[in-house]
Amino acid sequence: MIGWSTHSWTFAGDAHFPPSNAQPEDAFYPYDDAIIDKHIQGFVRTNDARFPYAGSHSHKHRGSVFFVRRDGNDLKLHAIYRVNFDHPSGVAVIGDALFFAVGEELHWLAISAAGDNQKEHSYTLPAYEGRALQRGGGGIGLAKLYDGTTLFIVSAPGDGWNDVKRSKNEGARHTRFYRMVPDAFRPTSIQILGEIKHTGMKRRPDSPVGYSENLSVITECDTGRIYTVHTTGDWGMHGHGFWYLSRVDGEVGKPQLTRLQLWRQEQDNSDCHHRSAATVYADRNGHLGFVCHERTVIKFNPTGRFDFKEGTR
Repeated sequence: MIGWSTHSWTFAGDAHFPPSNAQPEDAFYPYDDAIIDKHIQGFVRTNDARFPYAGSHSHKHRGSVFFVRRDGNDLKLHAIYRVNFDHPSGVAVIGDALFFAVGEELHWLAISAAGDNQKEHSYTLPAYEGRALQRGGGGIGLAKLYDGTTLFIVSAPGDGWNDVKRSKNEGARHTRFYRMVPDAFRPTSIQILGEIKHTGMKRRPDSPVGYSENLSVITECDTGRIYTVHTTGDWGMHGHGFWYLSRVDGEVGKPQLTRLQLWRQEQDNSDCHHRSAATVYADRNGHLGFVCHERTVIKFNPTGRFDFKEGTR
């Protein structure tokens, strides 16, 4: 069983946040031509005690990556980094680094330096049959390997089943695997290991199959086995949300995802919207934690608040 609790983080609507000197409305404005279309793209638990959460948000012009700090018993917005792209991917944590895709580039920032005017590192990944990051729309994740290199996984494109624009459902989704040598922070080379094609999208599925908005990568302590959790939800504000557990199998050049378990949960725009942001992490005791986040926030002045749910198992 998973025990859930509801949390929130807040911000002053008229304040300017480092290092971009941006106001919340610059980052979290949800409208695109009067339609509430922009939203939280990813939200994760980090390994940092001071900055325990981070995320990303799309925008009509320039999206953002943000960090949330712990202030006593409260959680408050600490930093906003604007990116030169309207739709950054979800975010992923490994060590002190927060990774995210900006178009066809993979970027990372140091979590412990949140708010500093730090260098935003970026890489270009090799393509497989013409496909590389593809905005990381279905999620990104990383795991350390036994030889000191890093496994990087990306799924694209993203989204969930669309009842309104059904043509969007029919394109194939892919999950690609890369090996970063010697590691994710200063790779001397990035090798493509292979790709999985997800098909069967022409009818509304009973499970999300290849659909994904966020991706989490978890390493099992005792065995070293690597697992993925793809998350998505129905196209609307409510409906079903999905957590999809798979195991990474196969060999170099022929990676496979063995599907193990699907967990369905009701999604809610106000505090737990899986088609926006839902991720999994492992805590210091090896227990799994689950995080899902509110889709959008409208009110900015004098204060704003985002709600999210966190569960432990």
